[in-house]
Amino acid sequence: MRIVFADDNADLVLAYMMIFSAQGHDVHGVYDANDVLPLVRRVRPEAVVLDLAMPEKSGFEIAEDLKTRYDGNPLMIAITGKHTHKRDLERSMSAGFHYYLLKPCDPDELHALLIYAGLGAGGY
Repeated sequence: MRIVFADDNADLVLAYMMIFSAQGHDVHGVYDANDVLPLVRRVRPEAVVLDLAMPEKSGFEIAEDLKTRYDGNPLMIAITGKHTHKRDLERSMSAGFHYYLLKPCDPDELHALLIYAGLGAGGY
């Protein structure tokens, strides 16, 4: 599975990239919100795991852009340690996220979700 990890915490992105690459996935990471859309256009991932609280542009805004441009593809998973209220969950679903997870995310649980949700995915 081609996966993009986007978070302003570079250590988290690098850790996810190492873990998911070792599991055989084609992984890409960015730390700047402005780099997410160009990377998605270039690698056409099947899934994007995106922090909601990125500086300059929120994960909500990025998800709305992706939803508009790609009509529900790729699979989008929100991760957050800041936006933890019910209204944030509702806002993430409205923005186009398919799933919403709280940090810290257990990599095994995230992997299981990606595999479960990504079955039959072939990119876009």
